[in-house]
This record gives sequence, C-alpha cells and structure tokens, in this order.
Amino acid sequence: MNTIIIIGIIVSLLLGVVVYISTNNVIFAVIALVISALYFFSIAMPKIKKNTIKTQRFHQCYSFINTFVISLSIRESIKGALETTLDNMGDRFNDNIQGLEELNENDKIEYFSQYFKFHIYGLFVNLIKLWSEQGGNIIDMSTQLINETRLIEEYITESQRMAKKHVMEFAILWLISLSILVILRFALAQFYNQIIKQMYFPFAVLGVVLVCLLTVHIALMRMTKVEIRGWEDVK
Repeated sequence: MNTIIIIGIIVSLLLGVVVYISTNNVIFAVIALVISALYFFSIAMPKIKKNTIKTQRFHQCYSFINTFVISLSIRESIKGALETTLDNMGDRFNDNIQGLEELNENDKIEYFSQYFKFHIYGLFVNLIKLWSEQGGNIIDMSTQLINETRLIEEYITESQRMAKKHVMEFAILWLISLSILVILRFALAQFYNQIIKQMYFPFAVLGVVLVCLLTVHIALMRMTKVEIRGWEDVK
C-alpha cells in the first residue's frame, strides 16, 4: 500500500507541475494538484486496497484448501491436517485468527468462513463435514472442488497480469501526451505567449487534467473488476 501512496503523490505532483509549466499559473497548478490528490487518496486508493485484500485473501484461501486436503489425505486427521495447514499459512494469516483456542477443529474451519468469504470455501467446509461423518478418500471427494479453486486462482493471476500490462500502456500513453503539452510550451514559445494570455486557456489545460483523471478512473474500474463468487457480500 505504501507503493500506491507514493504513486498517488508522484502523479498528483506531476499533474500540478504540468499545469504550472503549461499555464504559468500557480492557482490552476494548485487546483490540479489538489483535485488529483483528492481523487487518488479518497477514491482510487480505497478501490485498489479493497481489490488487493480480495485477491490476497483468495490466494490464501487457495493455499489453505489445497494444503488442508493434501495434509488430510496423508494424516487422515482433521486436527493434524489443520495444524499442518496453519503452520504453512504463515504469521500474517494466523495473526488474524487469534482467540480460537476454545473451538474444536471443525468449528475453527467453519469459523474461517468469516475470513474466507468466498462461495468456494463454503463448499470446502461442507466437504470436510461430509468427510467427518462418512469418511472416504478425501482426494477423490475434493477433485472437483480443487479444480474449481485452481480455475479461480488462474483467473485472478491472469487478471492481475493483464492489469499490470494495461497500467504500463496507459501510463506511457499519458506520459507522452503530457510531455507533448510541455514540449510545445517551449517549442512554440511565441505562440504560447499569445495563447497563454487568453482567459480560457488555463481552464482548457485543467480540462485536460480532468480528462486524464476520468480515464484513470475508467481504467481503474476495469482493472479492479475481479469477480469472485461470495465476495460481493463483503463491505
């Protein structure tokens, strides 16, 4: 998240500097900087944070389910499988589930549904209940569940890869556009000295910044649209 904050600050400063160089107007530069900062810190960052939590949480869910099923097939004990799984999940996960010592293993697994708010985890809980009651080969019983979980994991991974690719393409496009605006300020100095005196010009440059932020928002909405069944109930 610190990286996102740094990027938000850099982009806001960049847009403010571009407006100042283009218009030679401090007021409009400050307005552009403030609008950009407000957008990144009040809209973009919460959206990115929520999407990051969702995807990271499913990565953990994927690891939990796979490790538990494999451990259960080997140890044939829910207690042993849970111990192995929790050891594999690491401190970050275990810090979020403190205070469960009084619960038995089955209750702990069901309690984790509050952390893994995914439809797939609910199916996993039902599967473990079924195994506890009837026994059987957990690998065979969980084949379809594991395959579905893997497909969701691959979907998230591919979505993240494409999002990074689009971010790079989008950033390069706007850097080129803003650079042209700044370059023209010096390459066509005589023309700029005339147009900069026009009252509408600073508003036009500020309009470019607003269009930039609008396209950033549209791109952000698309890049964070990773739908995982069950998570839509999470606020």
